[in-house]
Amino acid sequence: MSSKPSQFGSLEQQSPQRHHSGSARNSVATPVRSYEISRDALRVDLQERVTYNVNFLTNTLQVEQVNSNLVNSCKTKICASAAWTTLLHVIELANIPKGGKNWNEEYMYQPLYDIFDIIESEGSNSTESQGRRCKRKIVISGSEVFKDEGQGLASACPDMSVIDVDPSTIASPVDIAQVFHRQVASFWEIKTSRAEDPEPYHSSPTKVKEFTAQLADFAAYQFAARPLQIYVIGFALFGDTFRAALFTRSNVYFSPAYNISRADGLEMLIRVVRRLTWDATHQDLGMDPCARLTADHTFYGPEYPSFTVDMMGGANLPSDYPPLRPVITTGFPLWTSLSLLGRGSSVWRCTGDSPTILKVMWRNADRVGEAKIYDIIGTGPGIANLIKGGDVMMQITGKDYCLCTDFIADSLGIERRGSNVVLHRVVIDKFGKLLWEYNDIRELVNGLRAAITGHRHLHDMGIIHQDISPGNVYLWVSTDDDDGPPPGYEGFIADLELASLPQPKTIDVAVPRLPQPSHSTSPATTKGPYIIPVPSEKPMVAPSPSLVPHHSISETCPAPPKSAPGPALMGTAQFIALAVLVSILDEKPIARTVHHDLESFLLVVIYSLYRRELSRRPKNEKLRIEYEEIFGKVKLREIRTARALLHGRLNVLVSILDLPAGVLLVLCLRRIKNQNLEFPTTKPTPAELFTDDAKKALINVPITYEDIYEDLDKVMEAVDKERN
Repeated sequence: MSSKPSQFGSLEQQSPQRHHSGSARNSVATPVRSYEISRDALRVDLQERVTYNVNFLTNTLQVEQVNSNLVNSCKTKICASAAWTTLLHVIELANIPKGGKNWNEEYMYQPLYDIFDIIESEGSNSTESQGRRCKRKIVISGSEVFKDEGQGLASACPDMSVIDVDPSTIASPVDIAQVFHRQVASFWEIKTSRAEDPEPYHSSPTKVKEFTAQLADFAAYQFAARPLQIYVIGFALFGDTFRAALFTRSNVYFSPAYNISRADGLEMLIRVVRRLTWDATHQDLGMDPCARLTADHTFYGPEYPSFTVDMMGGANLPSDYPPLRPVITTGFPLWTSLSLLGRGSSVWRCTGDSPTILKVMWRNADRVGEAKIYDIIGTGPGIANLIKGGDVMMQITGKDYCLCTDFIADSLGIERRGSNVVLHRVVIDKFGKLLWEYNDIRELVNGLRAAITGHRHLHDMGIIHQDISPGNVYLWVSTDDDDGPPPGYEGFIADLELASLPQPKTIDVAVPRLPQPSHSTSPATTKGPYIIPVPSEKPMVAPSPSLVPHHSISETCPAPPKSAPGPALMGTAQFIALAVLVSILDEKPIARTVHHDLESFLLVVIYSLYRRELSRRPKNEKLRIEYEEIFGKVKLREIRTARALLHGRLNVLVSILDLPAGVLLVLCLRRIKNQNLEFPTTKPTPAELFTDDAKKALINVPITYEDIYEDLDKVMEAVDKERN
């Protein structure tokens, strides 16, 4: 890696149903530079979710374990180095009041790199290195691009990255172009100005600054690159001061500010860097303590690693509770959320006695868990069949504790804030693949028919799925042990967490509601069913999640009060029905119906046809641009406008599809258009030109199951016609 730095090259109201900015970008297939994703929207998402001056470094990185003699030795070497002199000189010049030179942060990269290298290299040639628990390096990455593995992660890199490296190459220079995003264990973002402190001024205590949104953006991609994280740790250096930042699925916590030009601040920097590069385990840096790299797998290897995820029962579960064996993932996740807040779902293929799918998500503590919903509906053609699952439980001193964001806050000894989300896992027995991975159009049509039939079964039970999206509809994958799917099982739907149940359910609670921790100032009415007890009367209530080796799965949870179907349960932004999308933008209530789900199905089909052709024609720039115009938007109003373009901007896709796929596309577009006749199908018409009388003259034609079955039959007729 070259040591010379290179030049670095209207806020929209959020919907009332907690539509986070990241949920909209989950379906953007092509890599997008991180800073092009709406950071304005992230700043809105983070309102009331950021806490400052939280001392969590002791509990997470255990910085106090760094030997004081080593700290003093590093401090002496750093203060005597040219890098230290250069760094302080750049910072001082950049912070001259009124007239100081506008120094780019890249001037700080090399001296910081050299200082970090002094800390990481100290004692590396002595017997002390034999006790080194991890091999990481901090490298300059801000003007580089990580090696693409086809996951669609952002190509922009943080200014400096803490990466896991092959122990045999620890002393060699690192070529960022050969580094996978999954190797990044933590990151540093650099600013020259002291005024860039993420903590807002006292006059605007709730303001979320741009720097915070930038850090949160990189944290979101860190979660996506390592989907089994329960939190992510990053660092913000602004002038001669730094803060650590801890990101969970519901909140952001900043440490106190440490001034490295002072002795105590420099000592903290040394302790942090030493722990990051020498001793911090994957769990210390936020990896799910119930998951681990499978034997002989690493983050830095040439192949995407496998993970072993424990699903064992806990001591407090009934004695007849069936044993839950670990599952072992294989290959890339089928689906990974790009959102920071919210569910953060990931879906994995797993191996074992028979192939299965593991889904990991963070459910809102006010909602019934997905495993319980599967219990209610049972199984059948076209619906994923639950093998095991539930909320993840930690076992500490013989007691079970729910692994949720409230638990993480308690572990850090801080006040709980915002919504409590609970880590939830389910394993289903159908080994699926995504719709655009079909081998031929007949396989796709049969899979769609089976999935639609499964959805109809749910509807007959009074259940509306409410989250039909590309990561929730699958095609059967045949194995060496079967002769292909039986009729009706060629495809299936999954992900029922947002499903609308027909009536309230009375569900036993496995984990009792217990008193608030003694240090907390939160009222006893904290949201969510789980209030985690304190296993000690000391302020530091529970061991860090990274130190707890055991867990269990609870299959039960309290059912929330039944609410009327409406836009409060949204799903993935690009695939919600147009009427629901408009109601969200207009802030008007709407009852979710089966017709909205069926429209989402057809949008997923169109999306899948694009993804199929993009994978076959990766250099077709016109196709990529057309796809991004339709499915690449992240703001609700932009998505609304893009939806209108569906009926006049698919020229490239239409021109390259074969006859059966083209028929499928046209029929999907026709059904969507007929269901939304009251809305403009070209560029949205100004309200004054689209009068109420004109709207009343248009009658929508709702999409039905029979419509879709009929259209699929027509596609099969086109297949036969093409063959003849």
